[in-house]
Amino acid sequence: MSFRVNMIVITGVLLTTLVTISTGAVAKQSFFENVRYLVNSDSDKQTLDIYGPEKRPDGAPVLIYVHGGGWQLGDKKNNAIRGSVYYTDKGAIVVSVNYRLSPDVKHPAHIEDLASAVKWIYQNIHTYGGDRSKMILTGHSSGAQMVALLGTNTRFLKEKDLPMNIFKAIVPVDTASFDLVNLPEGRGSFMIERMRENAFGSDPEVLLDASPFHQVPPEETALSPFAIFATGKRPEAVQQGTNLAQALREKGHQAVSTEMDSSLSHMDMNIAIFKPDTQISNFILRTLELGPETQNQ
Repeated sequence: MSFRVNMIVITGVLLTTLVTISTGAVAKQSFFENVRYLVNSDSDKQTLDIYGPEKRPDGAPVLIYVHGGGWQLGDKKNNAIRGSVYYTDKGAIVVSVNYRLSPDVKHPAHIEDLASAVKWIYQNIHTYGGDRSKMILTGHSSGAQMVALLGTNTRFLKEKDLPMNIFKAIVPVDTASFDLVNLPEGRGSFMIERMRENAFGSDPEVLLDASPFHQVPPEETALSPFAIFATGKRPEAVQQGTNLAQALREKGHQAVSTEMDSSLSHMDMNIAIFKPDTQISNFILRTLELGPETQNQ
Protein backbone atom coordinates (compact mmCIF):
# COMPACT_ATOMS: atom_id res chain seq x y z
CA MET A 1 0.00 0.00 0.00
CA SER A 2 1.29 3.47 -0.86
CA PHE A 3 0.12 6.91 0.19
CA ARG A 4 0.13 10.42 -1.24
CA VAL A 5 -0.28 13.08 1.43
CA ASN A 6 -1.62 16.57 0.74
CA MET A 7 -1.31 18.73 3.85
CA ILE A 8 -2.45 22.25 4.57
CA VAL A 9 -1.17 23.14 8.02
CA ILE A 10 -0.41 25.97 10.37
CA THR A 11 1.94 25.25 13.25
CA GLY A 12 0.00 23.98 16.23
CA VAL A 13 -3.37 24.58 14.53
CA LEU A 14 -5.82 21.96 13.36
CA LEU A 15 -6.39 21.63 9.63
CA THR A 16 -7.20 18.66 7.42
CA THR A 17 -4.81 16.18 5.83
CA LEU A 18 -5.96 14.36 2.71
CA VAL A 19 -4.31 10.97 2.20
CA THR A 20 -4.67 9.30 -1.17
CA ILE A 21 -4.21 5.54 -0.86
CA SER A 22 -2.89 3.45 -3.76
CA THR A 23 -6.37 1.99 -4.25
CA GLY A 24 -7.63 5.47 -5.12
CA ALA A 25 -9.55 5.94 -1.88
CA VAL A 26 -9.15 9.26 -0.08
CA ALA A 27 -9.01 9.36 3.70
CA LYS A 28 -9.09 12.50 5.83
CA GLN A 29 -7.13 13.16 8.99
CA SER A 30 -6.93 15.94 11.50
CA PHE A 31 -3.37 17.14 11.87
CA PHE A 32 -1.51 19.28 14.38
CA GLU A 33 2.04 20.09 13.26
CA ASN A 34 5.13 21.02 15.27
CA VAL A 35 3.51 21.08 18.69
CA ARG A 36 6.15 22.05 21.26
CA TYR A 37 6.41 19.64 24.16
CA LEU A 38 8.83 21.94 26.03
CA VAL A 39 7.43 25.43 26.33
CA ASN A 40 10.84 27.03 26.87
CA SER A 41 12.34 25.50 23.70
CA ASP A 42 12.41 26.94 20.19
CA SER A 43 14.06 23.86 18.67
CA ASP A 44 12.13 22.02 15.97
CA LYS A 45 13.74 18.86 17.37
CA GLN A 46 11.64 19.22 20.52
CA THR A 47 8.29 19.10 18.77
CA LEU A 48 5.72 16.47 17.86
CA ASP A 49 2.98 15.96 15.27
CA ILE A 50 -0.50 14.66 16.10
CA TYR A 51 -2.61 12.76 13.58
CA GLY A 52 -6.21 11.92 14.37
CA PRO A 53 -9.55 11.04 12.80
CA GLU A 54 -11.15 13.79 10.73
CA LYS A 55 -13.65 14.47 13.50
CA ARG A 56 -12.36 14.93 17.03
CA PRO A 57 -12.62 11.59 18.84
CA ASP A 58 -13.52 11.00 22.47
CA GLY A 59 -11.34 8.62 24.47
CA ALA A 60 -9.31 7.46 21.47
CA PRO A 61 -6.35 5.10 21.92
CA VAL A 62 -2.95 6.63 21.22
CA LEU A 63 0.06 5.28 19.30
CA ILE A 64 3.30 7.16 19.99
CA TYR A 65 6.01 6.69 17.33
CA VAL A 66 9.76 7.39 17.68
CA HIS A 67 11.78 7.51 14.46
CA GLY A 68 15.18 5.94 13.93
CA GLY A 69 18.33 7.17 12.24
CA GLY A 70 21.21 6.10 14.45
CA TRP A 71 20.46 8.89 16.99
CA GLN A 72 21.94 11.24 14.34
CA LEU A 73 19.43 11.42 11.46
CA GLY A 74 15.72 11.19 10.82
CA ASP A 75 12.59 13.17 11.46
CA LYS A 76 9.04 12.68 12.73
CA LYS A 77 7.78 13.10 9.15
CA ASN A 78 9.52 10.06 7.66
CA ASN A 79 8.03 7.75 5.04
CA ALA A 80 6.51 5.35 7.56
CA ILE A 81 4.35 7.96 9.30
CA ARG A 82 2.44 8.49 6.06
CA GLY A 83 0.73 5.24 6.94
CA SER A 84 -0.73 6.74 10.13
CA VAL A 85 -4.07 6.90 8.32
CA TYR A 86 -4.32 3.13 8.85
CA TYR A 87 -4.81 3.81 12.57
CA THR A 88 -6.67 7.13 12.41
CA ASP A 89 -9.23 5.56 10.07
CA LYS A 90 -9.95 3.12 12.90
CA GLY A 91 -10.40 5.89 15.48
CA ALA A 92 -6.91 6.08 16.97
CA ILE A 93 -4.57 9.04 17.43
CA VAL A 94 -0.95 8.80 16.23
CA VAL A 95 1.76 11.02 17.72
CA SER A 96 5.16 11.24 16.00
CA VAL A 97 8.00 12.63 18.13
CA ASN A 98 11.15 14.54 17.26
CA TYR A 99 14.15 14.69 19.61
CA ARG A 100 17.58 16.27 19.59
CA LEU A 101 20.20 14.44 17.55
CA SER A 102 23.89 13.64 17.81
CA PRO A 103 26.58 14.82 17.39
CA ASP A 104 25.02 18.04 18.72
CA VAL A 105 24.02 16.16 21.89
CA LYS A 106 24.89 12.87 23.55
CA HIS A 107 23.08 10.56 25.95
CA PRO A 108 20.99 11.23 27.97
CA ALA A 109 19.66 14.12 25.84
CA HIS A 110 17.76 11.89 23.38
CA ILE A 111 15.93 9.91 26.04
CA GLU A 112 15.31 13.01 28.17
CA ASP A 113 13.53 14.57 25.19
CA LEU A 114 11.42 11.45 24.74
CA ALA A 115 10.49 11.48 28.43
CA SER A 116 9.48 15.14 28.12
CA ALA A 117 7.37 14.36 25.07
CA VAL A 118 5.63 11.49 26.86
CA LYS A 119 4.87 13.74 29.83
CA TRP A 120 3.35 16.34 27.51
CA ILE A 121 1.25 13.67 25.78
CA TYR A 122 0.14 12.22 29.11
CA GLN A 123 -0.96 15.63 30.36
CA ASN A 124 -2.46 17.02 27.14
CA ILE A 125 -3.65 14.29 24.77
CA HIS A 126 -7.17 14.46 26.22
CA THR A 127 -7.57 17.90 24.60
CA TYR A 128 -7.16 16.17 21.22
CA GLY A 129 -9.64 13.42 22.11
CA GLY A 130 -7.08 10.85 23.30
CA ASP A 131 -7.16 8.54 26.32
CA ARG A 132 -3.86 8.48 28.21
CA SER A 133 -4.75 5.11 29.72
CA LYS A 134 -4.69 3.56 26.22
CA MET A 135 -1.22 4.38 24.92
CA ILE A 136 1.32 2.28 23.02
CA LEU A 137 4.92 3.42 22.59
CA THR A 138 6.74 2.16 19.50
CA GLY A 139 10.03 3.01 17.82
CA HIS A 140 12.18 1.75 14.96
CA SER A 141 15.95 1.13 14.94
CA SER A 142 17.58 3.66 17.30
CA GLY A 143 14.04 4.72 18.17
CA ALA A 144 13.50 1.15 19.34
CA GLN A 145 16.47 1.47 21.71
CA MET A 146 14.94 4.67 23.06
CA VAL A 147 11.46 3.31 23.73
CA ALA A 148 12.96 0.22 25.37
CA LEU A 149 15.21 2.35 27.56
CA LEU A 150 12.30 4.53 28.65
CA GLY A 151 10.47 1.35 29.61
CA THR A 152 13.34 -0.18 31.63
CA ASN A 153 15.56 2.55 33.11
CA THR A 154 13.41 3.90 35.92
CA ARG A 155 15.22 7.23 36.11
CA PHE A 156 13.69 9.06 33.16
CA LEU A 157 9.96 8.58 33.73
CA LYS A 158 10.47 8.99 37.48
CA GLU A 159 12.02 12.39 36.86
CA LYS A 160 8.77 13.34 35.11
CA ASP A 161 6.61 11.95 37.95
CA LEU A 162 5.21 9.29 35.65
CA PRO A 163 4.73 5.57 36.44
CA MET A 164 6.78 2.94 34.63
CA ASN A 165 3.66 1.03 33.57
CA ILE A 166 2.14 3.99 31.76
CA PHE A 167 1.76 2.13 28.43
CA LYS A 168 -0.47 -0.74 27.35
CA ALA A 169 2.61 -1.98 25.49
CA ILE A 170 6.09 -0.94 24.41
CA VAL A 171 6.89 -2.12 20.88
CA PRO A 172 10.57 -1.82 19.87
CA VAL A 173 11.11 -2.69 16.20
CA ASP A 174 14.34 -4.02 14.64
CA THR A 175 17.31 -2.81 16.62
CA ALA A 176 20.60 -4.40 17.66
CA SER A 177 21.26 -1.77 20.33
CA PHE A 178 19.56 -3.05 23.48
CA ASP A 179 23.01 -3.87 24.86
CA LEU A 180 25.44 -1.07 24.08
CA VAL A 181 28.16 -2.60 26.26
CA ASN A 182 28.45 -5.83 24.26
CA LEU A 183 27.86 -4.94 20.64
CA PRO A 184 26.94 -7.69 18.16
CA GLU A 185 29.61 -9.02 15.84
CA GLY A 186 29.35 -9.56 12.12
CA ARG A 187 27.85 -7.49 9.32
CA GLY A 188 27.17 -3.91 10.31
CA SER A 189 29.02 -4.07 13.63
CA PHE A 190 31.46 -1.31 12.61
CA MET A 191 28.57 1.00 11.74
CA ILE A 192 26.84 0.31 15.06
CA GLU A 193 30.09 0.98 16.95
CA ARG A 194 30.59 4.29 15.16
CA MET A 195 27.01 5.41 15.85
CA ARG A 196 27.40 4.36 19.48
CA GLU A 197 30.52 6.49 19.86
CA ASN A 198 28.81 9.55 18.33
CA ALA A 199 25.67 9.24 20.46
CA PHE A 200 26.95 7.82 23.75
CA GLY A 201 30.73 8.06 23.87
CA SER A 202 32.83 5.29 25.38
CA ASP A 203 32.37 5.64 29.14
CA PRO A 204 31.30 2.17 30.39
CA GLU A 205 28.96 3.67 33.00
CA VAL A 206 27.19 5.73 30.35
CA LEU A 207 26.85 2.70 28.08
CA LEU A 208 25.33 0.71 30.95
CA ASP A 209 22.92 3.54 31.72
CA ALA A 210 21.81 3.63 28.05
CA SER A 211 21.40 -0.15 27.63
CA PRO A 212 17.85 -1.47 28.18
CA PHE A 213 19.24 -4.98 28.67
CA HIS A 214 21.25 -3.81 31.69
CA GLN A 215 18.52 -1.61 33.17
CA VAL A 216 15.69 -4.09 33.77
CA PRO A 217 14.45 -3.53 37.34
CA PRO A 218 13.19 -6.26 39.71
CA GLU A 219 9.55 -7.31 39.53
CA GLU A 220 8.63 -5.04 42.43
CA THR A 221 8.73 -2.24 39.84
CA ALA A 222 5.76 -2.73 37.53
CA LEU A 223 6.73 -2.21 33.90
CA SER A 224 4.68 -1.87 30.74
CA PRO A 225 4.49 -5.12 28.70
CA PHE A 226 7.05 -5.49 25.91
CA ALA A 227 6.50 -6.85 22.39
CA ILE A 228 9.79 -6.87 20.49
CA PHE A 229 10.00 -7.43 16.72
CA ALA A 230 12.99 -8.02 14.43
CA THR A 231 13.46 -9.26 10.89
CA GLY A 232 15.12 -12.64 10.43
CA LYS A 233 17.37 -10.89 7.93
CA ARG A 234 19.22 -9.32 10.88
CA PRO A 235 20.23 -12.14 13.27
CA GLU A 236 22.00 -9.65 15.55
CA ALA A 237 18.71 -7.77 16.07
CA VAL A 238 16.85 -11.03 16.61
CA GLN A 239 19.38 -12.11 19.24
CA GLN A 240 19.34 -8.81 21.11
CA GLY A 241 15.54 -8.82 21.11
CA THR A 242 15.49 -12.37 22.42
CA ASN A 243 18.00 -11.49 25.13
CA LEU A 244 16.05 -8.44 26.29
CA ALA A 245 12.75 -10.35 26.39
CA GLN A 246 14.40 -13.10 28.43
CA ALA A 247 15.93 -10.58 30.85
CA LEU A 248 12.51 -8.99 31.34
CA ARG A 249 10.77 -12.33 31.93
CA GLU A 250 13.48 -13.50 34.35
CA LYS A 251 12.69 -10.50 36.54
CA GLY A 252 8.97 -11.10 36.45
CA HIS A 253 7.92 -8.76 33.64
CA GLN A 254 5.78 -9.50 30.59
CA ALA A 255 7.74 -9.69 27.33
CA VAL A 256 7.68 -11.50 23.99
CA SER A 257 10.06 -11.35 21.05
CA THR A 258 9.07 -12.15 17.48
CA GLU A 259 11.32 -12.96 14.55
CA MET A 260 9.64 -11.83 11.34
CA ASP A 261 10.18 -13.05 7.80
CA SER A 262 13.79 -12.78 6.61
CA SER A 263 12.65 -11.23 3.33
CA LEU A 264 11.91 -8.02 5.23
CA SER A 265 14.62 -5.36 5.19
CA HIS A 266 15.40 -3.00 8.05
CA MET A 267 13.38 -0.26 6.33
CA ASP A 268 10.54 -2.70 5.59
CA MET A 269 10.25 -3.20 9.34
CA ASN A 270 9.70 0.53 9.82
CA ILE A 271 6.93 0.52 7.22
CA ALA A 272 5.42 -2.60 8.84
CA ILE A 273 4.50 -0.58 11.93
CA PHE A 274 1.92 1.27 9.82
CA LYS A 275 1.21 -1.23 7.06
CA PRO A 276 -2.07 -3.18 7.17
CA ASP A 277 -2.04 -6.82 8.25
CA THR A 278 1.53 -7.22 9.48
CA GLN A 279 2.44 -8.95 12.73
CA ILE A 280 3.35 -5.56 14.19
CA SER A 281 0.26 -3.62 13.12
CA ASN A 282 -2.03 -6.50 14.06
CA PHE A 283 -0.50 -6.60 17.55
CA ILE A 284 -0.96 -2.84 17.93
CA LEU A 285 -4.58 -2.95 16.77
CA ARG A 286 -5.38 -5.84 19.05
CA THR A 287 -3.72 -4.22 22.06
CA LEU A 288 -5.57 -0.95 21.43
CA GLU A 289 -8.77 -3.00 21.12
CA LEU A 290 -9.30 -1.98 17.50
CA GLY A 291 -8.99 -5.57 16.14
CA PRO A 292 -8.10 -7.99 14.65
CA GLU A 293 -8.76 -10.77 17.13
CA THR A 294 -6.01 -13.02 15.75
CA GLN A 295 -2.57 -12.14 14.54
CA ASN A 296 -1.69 -12.93 10.96
CA GLN A 297 1.43 -15.09 10.82
